[in-house]
Amino acid sequence: MDVLLAVVAIIVLVILFAHANLNVMTFLVYNSMTALVGLCLLAVDGVAYWTTAAAYGGAVVALLTGFVAGAALRIAPRPQTALRTAKKATLFRFPLPAMHATVWIVGLAACYHLVASGIPLFSSSVEVERFDFTSSGFFGVPGRMYLYGVPLVWMLSASVAQQQGIKWRKYGPWKAATVFFVTTAMLSGFKSGLLALTVTMIVSYVVISKQTLPLRDLVRRYWFLLLIPVVYGLALASTYTSYQGTDSSLFRQLLNRVTLVGAQPKQYAIEHRVAGPIENGILNDLGYFIQKYTGQSVAGEYSFERAVSARIINVNPASNAWTTPVTVGGIPELIFTLGAPLAMLAVFAVGVLLRVAHGGGSGVLGSFIRAGFVYATYSWLLKGGLVYYFLNIAVVAVMVLGILFVAGLFLPGRSERPVKTRGATIRMRPVEASTR
Repeated sequence: MDVLLAVVAIIVLVILFAHANLNVMTFLVYNSMTALVGLCLLAVDGVAYWTTAAAYGGAVVALLTGFVAGAALRIAPRPQTALRTAKKATLFRFPLPAMHATVWIVGLAACYHLVASGIPLFSSSVEVERFDFTSSGFFGVPGRMYLYGVPLVWMLSASVAQQQGIKWRKYGPWKAATVFFVTTAMLSGFKSGLLALTVTMIVSYVVISKQTLPLRDLVRRYWFLLLIPVVYGLALASTYTSYQGTDSSLFRQLLNRVTLVGAQPKQYAIEHRVAGPIENGILNDLGYFIQKYTGQSVAGEYSFERAVSARIINVNPASNAWTTPVTVGGIPELIFTLGAPLAMLAVFAVGVLLRVAHGGGSGVLGSFIRAGFVYATYSWLLKGGLVYYFLNIAVVAVMVLGILFVAGLFLPGRSERPVKTRGATIRMRPVEASTR
């Protein structure tokens, strides 16, 4: 009966989204609704409280309402005079050689991490090795480039191509970044690796291009490409030990994963069933990651996500015992920290900010920052860990821009041509001709 209810609920969600325009909220609501189905099933079984499902569902509605309301606050771009445009081009340059160098440095650092730590896809223990992000050394920089640098440099390349009027697939750095993105996702060992890549690309495309992308049209034109992440994920999931050690079918296990299993960490967080004396999940993580990333001892300290996981499997979070990474989600994290009423106000504000980010500032840096913000917010709301995601993605974004800046100093750019404005002559790098 539980399986039937879950299948019917997911089919209804698919039908509802069939005519929707894709954006970050489409994916957030869909993932949130599958988790809500799981919370309701847990409540039906008497494992969770109905108030838990109600609090979570109310917060999802608040998030969606904020996104819709944010349309009224979308900031119109300022009129661009020739002088202002010329000054921008002088201050922020993205020459082709520097972009190529940035993409390759970030991409090779990610590949180095995979080689140094062992490629998870070819490991005898894929389910464990895929979570190894630090053993490649160098203060965890290659691991961070593998996790966040490759997606961010892909967004930067897309932003440059968009602003220069070049089709993305015709822009060399974007093509190289795409190869690195797909390669690292396939070798990551995550069954949802290619699916997550697809979502990131779609969401970033909508933010950077500011164009609508109807789901129906996307499926009709690229259904064969969309099947690849699904087939890859199913094939990889069948190799996981946890999926092999049960009599249940792979379909039943995957269905449980997106409903019941995915809902359990959220239930524990909302109901304050965590291991250890944590009162504020966000402040706890802020202190923990500051200590960890500044080289201080974190003995006896742990993240909020580990506290939830430790409670589920009944181990001491302050010990060295292995805890399975769980997807708490941003909404349960806020409910735990602020309480349901304040959490709903907070996620409403997040929804507004996400909508504003879909139509904010123009220019390469503006597009890159907007895409990076949406990427960080989506990752946090989907998996939980506000401090972790925003801190890591912000730091890596600065590193990517730093690499680009240094590369621009040492690599020759294309010749510049003077642009005459009223009373001034300012030299600008020529924009590549459009290939549209």
